[in-house]
Amino acid sequence: MLAQVHAVLREADHPVRGVLFLGMGEPLLNYDNVMAAARILSHPAGLAISADAISISTAGVAPAIRRFAAEKPRFRLMVSLAAPTRQMRLPLMPIEARWPLEELVAAVRDYATTSRSRVTLAYVGISGVNMSRQAARDVARLFAGIRVKVNLIDVNDSAGRYQPPTDAEVSELRAELSAHAIPVVRRYAGGRDICAACGTLAATRQGGVVIGG
Repeated sequence: MLAQVHAVLREADHPVRGVLFLGMGEPLLNYDNVMAAARILSHPAGLAISADAISISTAGVAPAIRRFAAEKPRFRLMVSLAAPTRQMRLPLMPIEARWPLEELVAAVRDYATTSRSRVTLAYVGISGVNMSRQAARDVARLFAGIRVKVNLIDVNDSAGRYQPPTDAEVSELRAELSAHAIPVVRRYAGGRDICAACGTLAATRQGGVVIGG
């Protein structure tokens, strides 16, 4: 993990001022190593990156979120939500079967209470699936009393099963969430041409073809 940051430093035109642990397996299932790397990155004798600019992403490992809350690191928490109901989320994120939304939200509430910081909800927008006004209302209901913001990014599914949301769907979701005082940030989705965009639902094998995830 540290080697990757140093590789970016060697190639980048600007200093690295933030780090997101995401996309190399579930960070909170590698808790000790991820936290050790984050501490080195934020240490004055390391890269001196502000701890507030280091985010740890999770698909929803509730026990590790509670550990994170108890240990009170200054790093930020990002939760991959994808959908606000079990019925909608389970086909998209199998982790829902292990740690269901009810347990996940309770752990997030613990973290929000102890950290007093806003929790980022990573939300992969899928047209016709999770972009309705009702979905937005369900997000607001689910996280009532918790300071959250929605980090919205378009789905990337090279198999074509899932399509990115339309501008109208994005506007409706944003409007409904804003009505519940939940800010929405629209994220840039790079790497589509090699199935590497954040929110991807595809897998590749060298010498093979892209298959639906």
